[in-house]
Amino acid sequence: MRYTLAGQKVENVFGVRKLTSEALWDTASIFTTFRNFWIDHLKAQVSSGLVLTEIAFQPLDTEGTPGLLDTLVTPIPGTSGASSANNVAFVVTLRTGQTGRSYRGRSFVPGIPRDSVTDSRLQGTAPADIVACYNALIGDLIETGAHLAVISKFHNKLPRVTGVATDVTVATFVDNVVDSQRRRLPGRGK
Repeated sequence: MRYTLAGQKVENVFGVRKLTSEALWDTASIFTTFRNFWIDHLKAQVSSGLVLTEIAFQPLDTEGTPGLLDTLVTPIPGTSGASSANNVAFVVTLRTGQTGRSYRGRSFVPGIPRDSVTDSRLQGTAPADIVACYNALIGDLIETGAHLAVISKFHNKLPRVTGVATDVTVATFVDNVVDSQRRRLPGRGK
């Protein structure tokens, strides 16, 4: 998912695994699911300064498969007031039911509303509300024949010949402390 925030390009990358290896990717359903994740869930939790501009899809199951791009006709902003600094993010933890570095995932949510952060902590129900958005995404993807997945491309600091995709079973959070993504500061990212 690609956004803009205060003139900076921001991306969140999600791994998705087909439920059956024989099935073709239903890219229309995948695009719709991620678009609806934004429209129906996440945009209400983030600032109006964060604007979803496009959704990119890159199949990894066959080398050389071209990617697809869902460029939104009208960019869609968040709805919850002014944003914290670009680097401020809330971390959603993606659990797979397995232990080890290769089986943990995180998603750094950008565009955190300024008025929802006090003393570097996301306040009130905001952490649980954001996590609920991710759990809705997990369920919605299953309905399309796919799973949100943690993709591991390295093992013991060495590249894997073939990446490993492990299904995410639940989204949660460890604490309500906001984190920093320095590359999201103006002029440092893409």
